[in-house]
Amino acid sequence: MIFTMPISPRLAVLYYDGDVYACPDKQGLNLVLRSGRDAQAFNDLQFLKAGENVYFADWGQLVAVRRGFAAVADRRISLHYRFDTLVPVEGKEDTFVASGDPMLKPEGHSIFHQQSVSFRPRGWPAALRYRASMHGYDNGSASGYLRRRWAEETGLANWKKVKFS
Repeated sequence: MIFTMPISPRLAVLYYDGDVYACPDKQGLNLVLRSGRDAQAFNDLQFLKAGENVYFADWGQLVAVRRGFAAVADRRISLHYRFDTLVPVEGKEDTFVASGDPMLKPEGHSIFHQQSVSFRPRGWPAALRYRASMHGYDNGSASGYLRRRWAEETGLANWKKVKFS
């Protein structure tokens, strides 16, 4: 997960998952962007995720802001969440799979599942890199990938370690 919020034309707050991302050029709590390409990549993330408004300080930049917003229009998504009903897998206790029908009301046990849907940016800031050792744990159920801590709570032997590329 990444959370970024501009708070001035030259300053933004950036929170990121340290198990997934690294900022090797960070100086203390500061990450200084040295490339216009990195700044554009962060701006693109704002344009992709903005629900209603895009804020900027200089009205002289209106044309550039509109151009930047239009450049990612084909990558914006209208729904950021997907819902489904999970039903039990026959013969596998406590294992559920997606039914494909979020309105399904099966008899017996079921789970209502919400999943984030992400957009695909045009570029990625070089200052924020994926860690080479990213991995998760999967058991083939609809729970998706978990971190080791959560997989351990349900019995690590039931989970397969998966390296992400």
